[in-house]
Amino acid sequence: MRKAWAARARAAAGIATLALVLAAQPSAAWAGATLGWRMDGNGAFPDADPPLEWSTSRDVAWATPMPSWSNASPVLVQDRGLVASEPDRLLCVRKSDGALLWERANPLADAIPAPSPRPAMLDAMTATAKTAAALGEEERELTRLRHELRRAPDETALQSRIEALAAQVAKTRHLLGSLLIAKPEGVTEATGFSSPTPVTDGKVVYALFGTGVAASYDADGRRRWIRYLDHSQVGDGAASSPVLVGDTLVVSINELMGLDAATGAVRWRAPVPYRPGTPAAVRIGDVDVVVTPTGHCVRVADGEILASGIGNLDFASPVVQDGVLYMIAQPSRAFRIPTALTEPLAFEPLWSARVKGERYYASPLVAGGLVYAITRGQILNVLDAASGELVYATRLKLGWAGASDSVFSSPTLGGGHVFVSGFSGTTAVVPLGRTFAQVASNELEKFRSCPVFEGSRIYVRGATKLWCLAKGARP
Repeated sequence: MRKAWAARARAAAGIATLALVLAAQPSAAWAGATLGWRMDGNGAFPDADPPLEWSTSRDVAWATPMPSWSNASPVLVQDRGLVASEPDRLLCVRKSDGALLWERANPLADAIPAPSPRPAMLDAMTATAKTAAALGEEERELTRLRHELRRAPDETALQSRIEALAAQVAKTRHLLGSLLIAKPEGVTEATGFSSPTPVTDGKVVYALFGTGVAASYDADGRRRWIRYLDHSQVGDGAASSPVLVGDTLVVSINELMGLDAATGAVRWRAPVPYRPGTPAAVRIGDVDVVVTPTGHCVRVADGEILASGIGNLDFASPVVQDGVLYMIAQPSRAFRIPTALTEPLAFEPLWSARVKGERYYASPLVAGGLVYAITRGQILNVLDAASGELVYATRLKLGWAGASDSVFSSPTLGGGHVFVSGFSGTTAVVPLGRTFAQVASNELEKFRSCPVFEGSRIYVRGATKLWCLAKGARP
């Protein structure tokens, strides 16, 4: 049965390696491939047949309200999906109608045995997490009331409620700003605590939060373990998604760590600087390794650094396709992954290219012999995957959600089209190929997550809802 499910999952989504899946029956163990961020880390769903046009009132199968916002991407399997929410929540929904099956909180108090070695830090971090969640709830209610006011602009009582709630939102934002001094270092309203996408081996799920907490659950939401790992000391907090390789959970908080997937115990620590991007899991010969955004190749078994200096990414993640490692930033580079473990271990440089624009928060998509990369300033660079030559570059119109920091979501392939989304909720649909065209521009609520495609559906973790988009559907 597991093998049959795994075969169907690969056929439906073209995936097989990184992060989070769930099984069909509420009491059954999860079964299938290891999946998570962007499902397989690459974001390509060539067999999908998704809608090309949608809005908040068109082609929406369902939209399930979330307890708060999150940057983590949804992960799917059979009749279920799994998402994260601020500040420390893991949620399981039913894919057919979006019904919430279970929700679990992972507070610091559960992860740090009493008495805590750092009670002041624990109190401050807990207060920050609760305030961030409260702010999200207040902002959602304010948005709802403002929409209601558009339908009834003369309702003075409604106007008074909006004014009072707007004042409360301002107070909560100010409180959050003061609490951020004692938070995990550098966590902001843009990063939050729930940016990492969970990961599973098909039996249990593993979640990581910016509070430094990691936890594991079974298919019915029963907690297997919870552990506090470290106090983040980096500029953007812990946003890198965990990677599961065999029985080792690889996480990045300040440095790279390998956890025993069965217990959460730290097996090894490697002095690899933190980056918000997610490491890529690859196999060299018969050895499992991860390549980090900092360009370190680390053996999963013991954390030994086998190679370094393989490019460097400040924000985005490395992508592996057909034996080639792509590190897309300024400059962009491609390397041939070695087929055997040698000393010294060398990644053969294939090309180096300068691309237009600066700062890549989004990770690239490699599909159809092309590399699609979008800057925070909405410049889409398309490179030849074999040579690195620029095929075309164009500035998309993806809304303007705040200065130039407007694109976080990575380009995604759905069938024969590339979907590129901005934080404002605008998604441009571009045909896969060497000539630029834009066939659609669609609006949804704000989001920083990566969409996930399955069959004729698109799943998007928005700021307030988990959306399921489907051809011809009505909300």
